[in-house]
Formats: sequence, C-alpha cells, structure tokens
Amino acid sequence: MESQHSMEQNLSTTELSRRKKSKKSRRTGKTIMVFFLSVLVWASLAYGGYRLGFSLINQSTAALQQSIDDVKESNALQLQRMTEQMKSLEFELQLIEESINQTDSQLSDSNTTREALINRITELDKQLEELKKSLQKLKENTRG
Repeated sequence: MESQHSMEQNLSTTELSRRKKSKKSRRTGKTIMVFFLSVLVWASLAYGGYRLGFSLINQSTAALQQSIDDVKESNALQLQRMTEQMKSLEFELQLIEESINQTDSQLSDSNTTREALINRITELDKQLEELKKSLQKLKENTRG
C-alpha cells in the first residue's frame, strides 16, 4: 500500500510539476506577446508621426514657395509699371525742354513763363530721380 501511495504521490508531484511548467510557459508566452504588441504599437505610432511630420513639412514648403512666387510676380508688375512711368516722365521732360527752347526764342521777355517751365522741369527731374531710385531698389529686391 505504501508503494502504491508513494507511486500516487510521485504521479501527483510529476503532474503538479507539469501543470506548473504549463502555467509558467503560458505566462511567458503572454508576456512575450504583450511585449511584441507594445513594440508594434509604438513602432506604428512613431512611423505615423514621421509621415505626418513629413507631410506637414511638404505642405509648408509648398505654401512658402507659392508666397515667394507671388512676391516675385508682384515685384515684376511693379517694376514694369515704374519703368513705364519713368519713360513717360522722360518723354514729358523732353517735350518741356523743347517747349522751353521754343518759348525762349519766342518769349524772351516773359520771365514768368520761363520760371514756371523751369520749376516744372525741376519737379519732373525730382520725380524722375525718385522713380530711378525706386526702380533700382526693386531691381535689387528682385535679384536678391
């Protein structure tokens, strides 16, 4: 009887040992699974963050390039307008100088007309210089 009892005890011990190992291996398997799932979640979040950042940078770059293009276009239009104004002023100056020359020969006695024309020429010269300075600044800004 004792041998039977000791055999039963050995079987129970072996069975208990097997059950403990089985539970331990299940716990280890669950721990490994949780670890890998955690790593997978973090890797997915990191990749998603990278893609989102990359997308935002591309959008910002495109918006910045569009702004630069708009400024260039605006500068080009202003440059063209100022160039046309300068040409118009130069033409007007030539007409006034011709008028002065004609008036000088015809109205040598009229100082009032001459002074008015000279004042007008002086004003137009100042405007022309200001336009030249503005044009030069625009050209420098367009190049820079």
